[in-house]
Amino acid sequence: VISGTMESSRPSAGLAADLLDFENGEFDAATFVARLQSQDEQLPMELVQEQLRQQYTALKQRLYELINQDYPKFMTLANGLQGVEKKAANLRMPLLDLGELCEALQGQAQRSRETLEAELRQRQAIELRRRGTLRALHFTETLYRTEALLGIDHDDPAEDEEVLEAAQLGSTSPSAQGPLAAPTPLSRLTTRSERCELLERAAHASLSLLADLRSKDAAAMASPSGSAGSSPALHLQQLATRAKHLQHEVLQQLTAEFVAIVTPPDKFKVRGEHAVDEAALAPCLRAMAVLEHGEEIEQHYGTLLLQPFVHATLTPGRVDAGGARGSCAGLPAMFQTTLAYLRAACGSALRLSEGVFSGGGPVERADPTAKWRERGGGQSEESEPCLTGGAPAPGRLEIDLLCNGVWLHLQRALVSRLGDVLFSLGIADTFHLNYTATAGLLRGLETLCGDTPVVRRRVRRRLLAHEATQSLWKRWNLPVYFQLRVTELTGRLDAALAAPLTEKRLEVAEGNEALEWILLGGESGEADAACPSHRSLELVVTRQAREVLGVMWRRDRVFLQPLGRRFLHLSLQACRRALRLLGLVVDGKPPPPAEPWSPTSEELVLLAWDLEALGAWVDGQLVVHATNLLEGPGEVLPFDEEEEEDGKAEGVGAAVREAFAPEAEACSGLVARCWATIIERLVGSCEAQLQAVKGIPASYRMTNKPAPTRPSPFVPSLLEPLRVFQRDWGSRLPEAQIVGPAGSEGTPPARGKAAWWAFQVLLAVAERYQGTVLELLATVRQMEDALRKRQRALARATKAPTADQAGALSDADKIWLQLYLDVHEFGREVEVYGVDLAKFEPYQALLREVEPAKKFLQQQEGDGGGEEGGAAATAGEE
Repeated sequence: VISGTMESSRPSAGLAADLLDFENGEFDAATFVARLQSQDEQLPMELVQEQLRQQYTALKQRLYELINQDYPKFMTLANGLQGVEKKAANLRMPLLDLGELCEALQGQAQRSRETLEAELRQRQAIELRRRGTLRALHFTETLYRTEALLGIDHDDPAEDEEVLEAAQLGSTSPSAQGPLAAPTPLSRLTTRSERCELLERAAHASLSLLADLRSKDAAAMASPSGSAGSSPALHLQQLATRAKHLQHEVLQQLTAEFVAIVTPPDKFKVRGEHAVDEAALAPCLRAMAVLEHGEEIEQHYGTLLLQPFVHATLTPGRVDAGGARGSCAGLPAMFQTTLAYLRAACGSALRLSEGVFSGGGPVERADPTAKWRERGGGQSEESEPCLTGGAPAPGRLEIDLLCNGVWLHLQRALVSRLGDVLFSLGIADTFHLNYTATAGLLRGLETLCGDTPVVRRRVRRRLLAHEATQSLWKRWNLPVYFQLRVTELTGRLDAALAAPLTEKRLEVAEGNEALEWILLGGESGEADAACPSHRSLELVVTRQAREVLGVMWRRDRVFLQPLGRRFLHLSLQACRRALRLLGLVVDGKPPPPAEPWSPTSEELVLLAWDLEALGAWVDGQLVVHATNLLEGPGEVLPFDEEEEEDGKAEGVGAAVREAFAPEAEACSGLVARCWATIIERLVGSCEAQLQAVKGIPASYRMTNKPAPTRPSPFVPSLLEPLRVFQRDWGSRLPEAQIVGPAGSEGTPPARGKAAWWAFQVLLAVAERYQGTVLELLATVRQMEDALRKRQRALARATKAPTADQAGALSDADKIWLQLYLDVHEFGREVEVYGVDLAKFEPYQALLREVEPAKKFLQQQEGDGGGEEGGAAATAGEE
């Protein structure tokens, strides 16, 4: 009622929100007034008091109204509430008694819980002490048995008994009762393999002891039950020094056994392979890896087996053996001797080491303390001492005798003893010899651990990643070597390009040709003459270009695999330079200071012959050989890690072929330009013979000469320049040629497909022949028309019959008939070269121009009488 009344009759907006606090059961008047005074718009207290009075009056009035609305019901409610307090008191008393009983039970339960928790903590402390005692007992037993195994004695044995008794306080373990059983001492074992196996077990035991000290002692010291004064913690502290001494003793004995196993019996003068005792060496290596002393044994191995040999073999005097001073001619033999010694003295040990630590990386080992940690830091009473053998060592460990022992020591010897000679850049050939010999040494080291591809790949990757290889790689100044080769090879090419083409004819001995064939890995002997890439070249410039390109891809003289990309770019640059200069020569514009001159047809034929062979050689042998070198195995430093991946060969081959494709196309383009010039000259020579066609009208104009019966004498000589050219250069013409016409020297005539170059000459000659005939016929027609007009004028004056009316052949008809006979004879000459006349359009167009003269020949054959008729008939039969 009050809430509804307040909402309906609030006195002002400023006090409306604060009046709702009256509904709160925790309403405080002082807090309410203080909040009103702290508002931004402070209300005067008189106004607040007045508004509260008004609100109070409104509420009272509202209450009265509610009572008056239903006054009988209000009175009934008041009468019903009489006596309620007494009834409520009767119900409250049992509930209060029940609450007091529950509080008493709760207190008793809390006290029982505290008692149980105190007892649990006490038992946990006892368990921790028991486990610490068991751990101390196991530690002590392992230490004593391992010391007994190695034969280690102490000055005061009674002290050991006291320590043992202190460690056994509070322990009921059966293993703590009575003296410890000692194993057979190491000195009583007769075979080295048994001693190494026991040393491996001792190594595992010592590692377990030290791991226990590091991982458990600190926790025991920090716990209340394992304080510094507790028996287990004090016991472990007293034995820590002896555990460290035990590991040192194990290392000493392992090192002694390792030296005895790997040292050859003949004092480094190995005549046969030194077979090590694998049954002894394997556990020895595993034990050294377990103790994390692999680096020490690797260094010791390299010094032990290589130092005497290196001092006796790697000497500056032996480097130049068999050659001049500074030539390093004896370096390959020296490295071969080194590999032979390593294969004999170290091969067996290296193969065994690779087998023990197979996988090419660190060996996964389990942690022997894992079982202790699973049990909360100790072992049960039934646990056996850690002398069971074969327990793996913690962490990832590896011993690499090849890379860290042999190669590291050998690399340091090479740098320190032969560095000034080995990395010298004075002579490019010497640098190449030293580099390839060193690469051969590394390739030989790959095979020491095994000949299988998997082992060699694994060893190769380790050698590549080794710091000794990287350091050696940085000492080779390959960019300077490449510049020396660039100067040498481009100088040879520039010298060949400097002289005129007429001075570049070269007689080649058979030995040089065979050498050039062997250049790219081919077999010596006769090359396939049908293949353009196997041709012998005629000009010095093309021979030098091919020789320069071939030499830079010879791995035994120039090529180095790390410079493969640079040699590829150099090859492309050399090709482009040679082809550009040869293009200028073909155009008759040689580069300065040479004067402009035009090459002869002989030079162009030889140049086209050589360029065709050079292009085929580049696109064939050179691409294949370059691909083999770029994608091949790690021939030289650095080795290619991805050489075994599928698809690499196809990718390299496609890239190399794509790189050389423009050069091969450029050679074909130059060949086409050479033949275009040759064809143009041949056509010009044949065109000169066509001048005789213009003399035909002079033979029949106003000469009263009888009609022709045979072709003109000049027709067979129209293609004489082509026949002479084919006879002189038949062995150097393109492959798609045919044999020359009948009557030429050499081979008899043959039919077939015409050579492309010959067809181009015939096509151009036929077109120009057609133009000459058309021009001649036009002139004859004009003159004939003029003559007919004159004859008709005279005939009208004299009333005499004209020549046409008499039926005789005119001079124009005789000329036309002579052209007809000449064209047919020209067709026979063209047909000899294998051209299909029915499809030879220039000839067919020429034949259509003179075909109307066929009727004159038939007319001559039809006369049959007189001397001229008989001659015409005879000509027709011929």
